[in-house]
Amino acid sequence: MTENPSRRNLCPVKKSLLAFLGVFLGFAQSHGPLCRIQAAPVTATNAPPSRVRVIKATDLQAMRLLEPEPRRIQKLFHAALLRYSGASDAAFAWKKVLTPADRVGIKIQTSPGPIMSTRLALVDAVISSLEKAGVRRDRIVVFDRYAPQMELAGYSIGRRSDGVILDASVPDRGYDMDHFVDLPIPGQLIWGDLEFRKDRPEKEEQISTKSYFSKILTEKVDKVINIAVPMADPQVGLYGCQLSASLSLVDNYRRFYRPSILREDSLTELFSNPLIQKKCVLHILDALIVQYAGGPSFDPSYCWPLQTIYLSRDAVALDSLALQQINQQRPRLEIAPLKEQVTYIQAAAKAGLGIEDISQIDIVEVRGDH
Repeated sequence: MTENPSRRNLCPVKKSLLAFLGVFLGFAQSHGPLCRIQAAPVTATNAPPSRVRVIKATDLQAMRLLEPEPRRIQKLFHAALLRYSGASDAAFAWKKVLTPADRVGIKIQTSPGPIMSTRLALVDAVISSLEKAGVRRDRIVVFDRYAPQMELAGYSIGRRSDGVILDASVPDRGYDMDHFVDLPIPGQLIWGDLEFRKDRPEKEEQISTKSYFSKILTEKVDKVINIAVPMADPQVGLYGCQLSASLSLVDNYRRFYRPSILREDSLTELFSNPLIQKKCVLHILDALIVQYAGGPSFDPSYCWPLQTIYLSRDAVALDSLALQQINQQRPRLEIAPLKEQVTYIQAAAKAGLGIEDISQIDIVEVRGDH
């Protein structure tokens, strides 16, 4: 009798989910229930340019096992946004970085699969706050690289009933021939890359050192809000805010997954591109669940319910905090901390693109009372 592969793999999955459940319940019990959103008091200071301010918003009931609680997440994000901006309401909070006339892109991360992708409840919370600032929903575009990955994560391509547009670079929107970076690491082109030619023989390798920016970034949006998830990736170490706001926006990106002495400088140059630096007005780290190993796809064996949302203009600072959380968890399962794989984070800091030194990051906590 032939064994059913799905039945054969059922037990390990169940064990992994049970393990995650144990971690989740243990974390929640040790911190107690949260009752209401309350911003922790902070002494106002004039921070020097060498420091950065990060909002850390936590609600231990924001996730119920693997399911988001939309109302709690919306309240949590609203409190975090006000604390970040110093404004009294969402309208004034957003007016510091965008206007109602702007076409706003919300860059999400859907490559990890349904459970570990940017959570729709958080995206909807951002959209609701933008609407309060006068941005019409039909001027908001939620986007990522691949349409199939977005669909799998619950983001159906097209216009929603409320007017919000969900779009992807591949297969429909494509890349912009006039906006690219030419970096020294060569990459083999595949279907979906702008320079790939279908009419060439299959055995003929198509190589390029150029990566073209998505037309969504160059043509469809004026400002971008980047919402990444903290995912440990065996090839790039951490796939967080910096890579979500750079590597996910260009084609011919696979070349940067290979170890190379040129990789950190190439990733830094890509991230420093004015298209990214001028259009990205806010980075949000969806750390409601953190995956500290086993990436790039969801693996419940290595997940930790941090139940936190981070906000900052500084993607490097957010990635540094995510890396700290990940490296605190890895020794529990005798997994070496991430070091050599994430040198691109330090390289970005050295280039003046953000702050990597944890001691220079001022964390402002927004959390519920016990």
